[in-house]
Amino acid sequence: MDSPILNYDVLLAILAQCESHQTGLRLMSTCRLLYQEGVKVLLRREVRLDREKRLVSFLFFLRLKEPTIPARPQHVHALVLDMYNVSLEVAELFGLVCPFLIGLKSLELSNVAWICDQHPDLIVAVAMLQSLNHLTLSFWAGDRAMVKLLKILRAPLRTLSVDWRSCISDSFWDTIKEATWPAFHPTIILENFAETLEELTCTWWWMTGTYIPPHTTYPRMRRLVINYTETTFVLAPFIHAFPNLTHMLVETSHEEWEGFYADFVERGHTSHVQNVSQQLLPPSNGGRMWHRMEEFSGYFYDLYIFGLACKIDRLILKDSSSGTAFFPFLSEVLSYTCPTYLDYAIFSDGLELLCTGLREADSVARSRLDTLIVRYTLEYWEADTSFSCEMETLTSAIQGIPLRDLRLALEETVPEGLDMAALAMKVINEMPTLQEVTFSTPGQSRHLQDVTTFGRDGLRSRSVATV
Repeated sequence: MDSPILNYDVLLAILAQCESHQTGLRLMSTCRLLYQEGVKVLLRREVRLDREKRLVSFLFFLRLKEPTIPARPQHVHALVLDMYNVSLEVAELFGLVCPFLIGLKSLELSNVAWICDQHPDLIVAVAMLQSLNHLTLSFWAGDRAMVKLLKILRAPLRTLSVDWRSCISDSFWDTIKEATWPAFHPTIILENFAETLEELTCTWWWMTGTYIPPHTTYPRMRRLVINYTETTFVLAPFIHAFPNLTHMLVETSHEEWEGFYADFVERGHTSHVQNVSQQLLPPSNGGRMWHRMEEFSGYFYDLYIFGLACKIDRLILKDSSSGTAFFPFLSEVLSYTCPTYLDYAIFSDGLELLCTGLREADSVARSRLDTLIVRYTLEYWEADTSFSCEMETLTSAIQGIPLRDLRLALEETVPEGLDMAALAMKVINEMPTLQEVTFSTPGQSRHLQDVTTFGRDGLRSRSVATV
């Protein structure tokens, strides 16, 4: 190999910018230093493997040994394995490499039917990865193997995402009795990571009304994401285990459950009442609530069944047809949470219910609201007839609220002849605290919005925002 014309620092910088690992490997073959040192640069980026052939090539690349080449596995920082099945020989080779992945910080295992109860040594090999900070597990065929991994792993995880949906017909929850579910509650089964865990994503993680009181607290937990859970939800164990939680993102499968349960509405009310009542109990009787949360994001139905009774600075909510039965309780929820920032995406028939909630919320909640964003979807046949009337209703509902920022985002149809300037100045003149009114309307492409902002001085500014 000839000496390069460019200095080595420049060559390593070029290697770091390669679009793919294949391009980087070709560049590494051009000179001795890149061949020796380039692997450190190349393996800083995520390695994503979705076929057995690629996994085999990668494993042999890592196991290549020459006196002048440093140990390669230690330089792997992030690894994604997304493949349903591999041969026993390849699985064993992966297990042999695992102990040498001492620099691995992020690991994602998806559709890995080959890491299962039939290969206990492989589960142990993955559990030996003690440098991990970020772990994602999803769509396993051997969900019992996933349970075993979570129980024996001792890595200082900061973020963990677990999706219990299976890549075969039955999920883990179908294979065990419901009476045993409390033993697999996230606050119980994840205790190994209690000291370090900051963010947890639970998908299809079934929980019952019966729970085991958490044995420990997770002092660093700040962000909890819950995707697809039952129509009822018990909040208490999470409050006890995650006392410093600041962000919650929820998306239940309520639209599916509405057709499945005849008592869908009753179940939602029951969950709400039980959660609120538990939080309002005296501490001596087991009552506990978060002092304050920074943000909750989800459907209003989700917020309602969770029954959060603490102050929440930012509420980011969505409307749905299955959640309208709970809208009359919006004022109650706002009175508990008292947001300073409310972002609500609604269909046209939900605006009146939103206005009722704003109007009937208690005085403390109304006095705290600073920013209101209404994402509004009009049906094409009503765009010209009802928009002005509904804007009058909204203007009336927010009278007396010390808003400083009002944003109206029209998601689809824009009413013909909409005089944004006249509407904005009318609202500003009626509300002395209001500093600006912003309209967002569909742009020339589906990923762009035209944004027009009006201030108290009547001047407007225009911009384009990415959706």
